[in-house]
Amino acid sequence: MLGVTSAAASLSLSTMRNIVSLRTRSAWLALIFVLANVALGARFAHSWVGWMPVAASCIATIAFFLTSGVAMRLLLICSSICWLVNNIRAHSIGGIALESVLLMANISTMIRLLLQPQSGDKSDFDATGANATAD
Repeated sequence: MLGVTSAAASLSLSTMRNIVSLRTRSAWLALIFVLANVALGARFAHSWVGWMPVAASCIATIAFFLTSGVAMRLLLICSSICWLVNNIRAHSIGGIALESVLLMANISTMIRLLLQPQSGDKSDFDATGANATAD
């Protein structure tokens, strides 16, 4: 099945993880979600491709609970690459398109974060990071 079952299991757990990570940044909860993902992988992943969504979910869990800014974006890029490998092997055109868009968005955001002034008044930048005072 090219990792489809383990991908579905990881995706279900990721939904819960995303909701919880909006409310807390607990390292203990991150560990619980990583262990749960590994347990699901042990149950459903039957090849290296089946482990790709599990790895992606574990990386994203660490990103959401324990990092922010550029570090979080780097981890999310790694997670997207794992999902892309899974989606390419599963011939999932929708999955490939979705992860490609997410990958580009994370790269774009990371570049904006790196180019953003490190000190001083950031009021010249709007919520998207674009220069609000540019003509």
